[in-house]
Amino acid sequence: MASSSRDRPVRIVDEDGYKFYAIPRTHFSKPEHSTYGQQIIPKYRCEELLRDAPLPTHNRTNGKRPHAHYDSELLFANERAQLGIFPGVHVPNRYKDQGPPRLWAYPAQEFDYEHQDKFGHDHHRTPGPHRIITDKDKNIQGLVTHPVGDPIGFVRVHESVRRVPTPPPPPPLPSSRRYYNPEPRTIESVRYRPRSPPSRLYSYRYQ
Repeated sequence: MASSSRDRPVRIVDEDGYKFYAIPRTHFSKPEHSTYGQQIIPKYRCEELLRDAPLPTHNRTNGKRPHAHYDSELLFANERAQLGIFPGVHVPNRYKDQGPPRLWAYPAQEFDYEHQDKFGHDHHRTPGPHRIITDKDKNIQGLVTHPVGDPIGFVRVHESVRRVPTPPPPPPLPSSRRYYNPEPRTIESVRYRPRSPPSRLYSYRYQ
């Protein structure tokens, strides 16, 4: 009886290239606005997008990006409790009770930060529905997305790790193939090897 994939040992790969965010938009959509399929954003791609992005410069939820993210949905309560604040004087009135922000939101796609206007709009493309959430030093804390049909609210997309089945060990070699000459045979060793004297049978035959 053949073993199923569940019976095989599974190795969890911890490299960043195997960590990803799977965005099931249909799960968060109203039926009349649902879209099919699943968008995958690898974590290393998020890090590439942040590499040339600027550090936070203000505490507002509008204006030039990155925007402050006050986490109204309480999706990052544990992360916010451990992060430092960004020094600033302006906090929107509706966020006064939450104090200074500890998170910032970056578009999870290509964005021209250098040429964005004062409203945070890139003339070449929209910022899209997904946001990379970071601390004040651009360290990734997670990813959020606007549900389809809801341009204001956010839902969190949890990080996943690709599980790679461990291949079985190779079978042992046959006994006839286990022995080999440890000395490599080179052209010089063959060319200059002294020739053995002719055998007695050979010399008698041609006298």
